Amino acid sequence: MYQLLNCYWKKSVDVNFLREDKNSSLILAAQNGHEDVVQVLLNKSAHVYLKGQGNTPLFSAAQNGHKNVVQILEKKAEDFSQYVKLGDYKKDVCLALQVATENGHIEVVQMLLRPSLNFQLAYII
Repeated sequence: MYQLLNCYWKKSVDVNFLREDKNSSLILAAQNGHEDVVQVLLNKSAHVYLKGQGNTPLFSAAQNGHKNVVQILEKKAEDFSQYVKLGDYKKDVCLALQVATENGHIEVVQMLLRPSLNFQLAYII
């Protein structure tokens, strides 16, 4: 799959394109737990904060319990320059935590509550 996706990038493709339903490729890949696809899209400058139908890729992955995708997105999002406003990062993590809790995804909840992430969030407030 990874090699197939890389073939498409030889053409000029907007990785942040929103479909009619307002979802991006990254949101859909995160929602469905496709780790390799998420990584390829991030490597091609897909925006981790881009909102589709009000949801970000982190929210979509957390909602469905895709802990490995959450971890990939968190690592990318830790580069705060990816965010338009630092408050967006805090809000994204808080909303992801809420939806993971609501859906009983304990491993995702534990990941989002890890001390290093809370330390970073404290400096954003």
